[in-house]
Amino acid sequence: MRVVLCCFASRRYWNNENELNNVFLSIKSQLKDICNDIYLIEDDNTFDCVDIKKEDLLIAIPMSGGVQPNVIGVSDKFSTVLLYAGYVKGNFDNEICNKMLINNAAPAIMDVYAVLKRTAKTVKLCISNDEIYKYTKVIGVVQELKHCKLLAIGKTEPWVISSVKEWSVVKDKFGIEIIDVSQDELVDMYNSIEKAEAEEKSWLQDVEKVIEPTKEDISNASIMQKALSCLMEKYQAQGAAIACFNLLKTGTTSCLGVSYINTQTNYVVSCEGDMDSAITMLIMKKLANDTVWMANPNIQSDGTVNFVHCTAPIKVNGEQLRYSLRSHHESGIGVSVQVELPKGVDMTACRISNSLSQMTVHSCVGEIGDYEHSCRTQLKIRFDDFNSYLKNALGCHQIFVFKDIKEELQCFAEITDIEVL
Repeated sequence: MRVVLCCFASRRYWNNENELNNVFLSIKSQLKDICNDIYLIEDDNTFDCVDIKKEDLLIAIPMSGGVQPNVIGVSDKFSTVLLYAGYVKGNFDNEICNKMLINNAAPAIMDVYAVLKRTAKTVKLCISNDEIYKYTKVIGVVQELKHCKLLAIGKTEPWVISSVKEWSVVKDKFGIEIIDVSQDELVDMYNSIEKAEAEEKSWLQDVEKVIEPTKEDISNASIMQKALSCLMEKYQAQGAAIACFNLLKTGTTSCLGVSYINTQTNYVVSCEGDMDSAITMLIMKKLANDTVWMANPNIQSDGTVNFVHCTAPIKVNGEQLRYSLRSHHESGIGVSVQVELPKGVDMTACRISNSLSQMTVHSCVGEIGDYEHSCRTQLKIRFDDFNSYLKNALGCHQIFVFKDIKEELQCFAEITDIEVL
């Protein structure tokens, strides 16, 4: 996505050319790190940015009155426009903000906004630098999704009853292509990989303990990890939802492979064939630029929830976490990770579901809790609003990131027309 910044000025107000150029240079300097092309458009200037693509973003700053026709004319070339109220105090130097205000930028912006929002294009009125940066980042993620592929490896497990089933819904909503891949193809790839190609040593160099798994278990799980990575590479996919339980017939699990991809790559994999979770993970990972965790809820009597799962990232915010190698909880087969996830840090929980029309977004924090007879990795979560979590739950699985990205997710929902519960 190319980001184009256009500053619009009328000589009726900006009659000192040197002053106008100095103000433009100051604005350009402040926003250059998020913009690919920057233009000053005066009364008789033409917009000469060629090859505008549908996914490109326009940031428009009306610097005075009398610019409305030019702003509308340039905006018509873009499907997404951020209209920036640069005159608002604090956005630029006070002298610049005051000058734009004196020059009637405020009414011009509202005129343009009123017209643009009647069109089919996406237009947002931004009144702060934080909003400009946030919307630019989120719109970039929305555009990236249109070039993404997710694999559906096997059929969604029958007990996952709250997850999208029609892949056309995903394509229509986000532009993400879903590719059906049989589990047999993954198993065939697993059987074709030599032990020497596996990466079992990478799991052993930082491990705290190896409890149930044997050396052969670790080797086989590492081969499955390699097979899953190769399958993703074959289809040039950015993620997958894997129906993992049928893989137990191979004598191993996909848990290490899921943890590896979620930790060491920019891609994601969800368990149990839950495509809603895979989509949520992909979005959250791109917004947070960090690892994500998918987990099941064990509700507690003190208003907290012990979230658990046999897959988890072994790094968070770039930091290596302590972990042990365990067997898969339900079956006792193969290898999974038991990770000591961070406590006391801001977290965000999210799930997109109900045919991708709704999402939940919660702030929360991890606490020390009792270890239960459940999936290997566990973290006691205290939500800011426990009752809201219970009331609005869209499914079993929740996706967590160890950062506060609540605003980014709400912005994403606004842009993609998703209801936040």
